[in-house]
Amino acid sequence: KGILFLLISAVDFINKHSKNYFGERWRFFAPYLFAVCAFLGLANTISLFGLTPPLGNVFLALTLSIITFFMIQISAIKCQGIRDRLIGFFGPVKWLTPLFLPMNIISEFTTPLSMGLRLFGNIMSGVAIAAIITFTFGWLSILPTALIIHPIFDLAFGLLQMYVFFMLSTMFLTQVANTD
Repeated sequence: KGILFLLISAVDFINKHSKNYFGERWRFFAPYLFAVCAFLGLANTISLFGLTPPLGNVFLALTLSIITFFMIQISAIKCQGIRDRLIGFFGPVKWLTPLFLPMNIISEFTTPLSMGLRLFGNIMSGVAIAAIITFTFGWLSILPTALIIHPIFDLAFGLLQMYVFFMLSTMFLTQVANTD
């Protein structure tokens, strides 16, 4: 009943999701994915209680994406081995290595940057849109916009961004984990 039912349902969802994407390695990835969902779900919807969303700070969003980057690298080494991970950077054709190596290295480091900036930008855009609508229509005494608009935008943008970050993390981790 109540909150316990919600938590058990969330853990069950993450476990099933991890089994579908990672197969027998799901136990390694499920705790991390649950932690990401729990943190982002709470952090992105905290503005319902009048607090500033912590991911409105670009450095916190980038920190979360850097943690995901290290999870990807650790998973790649665990699943592929150091040697195969490094060989993967050289590309499929030996004579094209000078072309593939810089592109693959840049690609690895742009992943956390793009994930963090996407998360920050989308959370801040939700806050900005809600503030603009509230300011624009706030003079109407008939419609209490702050009580209607902020919960809609906070929940919609917050939970949607949680899901997007969760799925991006899953996709990047799946790429390095399922190379057998």
